[in-house]
Amino acid sequence: MYWIDIDEWNIVSKTSASTPLMDVLVDDDFAYLQLGGGIQTFAVDTGEPAWSFEPEWTAVGISSSDERVFVIDATAGEGGTLTALEKGTGEIRWTTDVIGETYSSPVVGNAVYVLNNEGTLYALEAETGDLEWRERVTDTPDRYTIPAVRDGTVYVSDESGGQTVALDAETGERTWEAPIPRDDGTGESSTTLSAPVCTPESVLVGAAPGGLVALSQSDGSTQWQASSHSIVSNLVMNANGVYALSPDGVVAATDAVSDESST
Repeated sequence: MYWIDIDEWNIVSKTSASTPLMDVLVDDDFAYLQLGGGIQTFAVDTGEPAWSFEPEWTAVGISSSDERVFVIDATAGEGGTLTALEKGTGEIRWTTDVIGETYSSPVVGNAVYVLNNEGTLYALEAETGDLEWRERVTDTPDRYTIPAVRDGTVYVSDESGGQTVALDAETGERTWEAPIPRDDGTGESSTTLSAPVCTPESVLVGAAPGGLVALSQSDGSTQWQASSHSIVSNLVMNANGVYALSPDGVVAATDAVSDESST
């Protein structure tokens, strides 16, 4: 992992890591890196090591809230667990194996949402780890199938159906399903979908083929589709736009509420 000065674009330091089964997470307090199958945290203001966590198996997913860090560990064929840690110290608050094996990161909203390798979405109470609900949403999950949560709704990409699914965050009840079109005149759905991300008004999904698609949060109708570039990665969003990889390079949708994009 490289620490880079974003003003000068100079490498400040670098930290050796094990095989990256887990993406690096950075929040306002810490950077979280997989080392030797466990988690090592670094203070973001100094880069100094803080606390570490060694799970039973290998850490494969992580997310954080203001007070907790949620770590998924798994091993092929034997299952997986979700552990809640005290953010400042790494002290274990609870652990559950109800989710089964998964290589996807959890998502924190009113609950903690996890999609497992069988395509079942779990909602767990953030303070206790108790199961609130579960719902089968896809037949083809992978480590990039990460839910998105906004305003009481959970959104999940379902590659088996070529669609994005919206579920009530409190109950797991499906509120809509929206096919992601190839936009090549065939009328068929796209075969590869990114994890969804939410803007204030839309749900954005990248597709190969299909490009970048904006769906209405209320009913899943297509607001616009920019199909000039296939999207082959998950989406990254900041205040300036949405970014993704295509076979041609990096694609930037500099206006997240229009269909204009540039490479």
